[in-house]
Amino acid sequence: MAGISLADARWVLSGQIEDTSRFLGGLHLLAPQGAFLFVEGGSHPPELRSFLEARQVNASPRPALGTLWPRHAYYSLPATQEILGEMARLTASLAEPEICHHVHVFVGDNVLLEGHDAFGYKFYVSGLVPEQRLKEFCAEVGCGYESVSESDEPTGGEKGQANNQMQRTGAAQAMDARR
Repeated sequence: MAGISLADARWVLSGQIEDTSRFLGGLHLLAPQGAFLFVEGGSHPPELRSFLEARQVNASPRPALGTLWPRHAYYSLPATQEILGEMARLTASLAEPEICHHVHVFVGDNVLLEGHDAFGYKFYVSGLVPEQRLKEFCAEVGCGYESVSESDEPTGGEKGQANNQMQRTGAAQAMDARR
């Protein structure tokens, strides 16, 4: 359950993500060399599942899981233009729930982009991402961005980790009660 979360959200993507495959293909614009794409959940069709399994790497640390129960499959992939482009191609005709439930881009101990309930909720972007790269990404994928306000905090960071810990504790108590 433990993992890294977005600690320094500076921006939130605005506007609806209309084309999920274009979004995934454009993530290389936010990802520095050595970054990873982390996808969790989804009812992956066989071709996408094979792709994810074949390119999966053991990246540590990884982002904290967004779904506590039931446990979903998750994959860390190098966030290269080639891999993200292939993922975009494979997801072009898929519905969002077939792709993933949660998506993150991270490098080392830093989450650069965090999207829980991906494509149906907000994506938060770290202040570690240069604003020029964020502008290029938004132009590529057809969305905007704005500064994060105090009332619009992501699930990561200290407050999010405390909230996530409370959710984990509640979930663990519920699972224990079923035993």
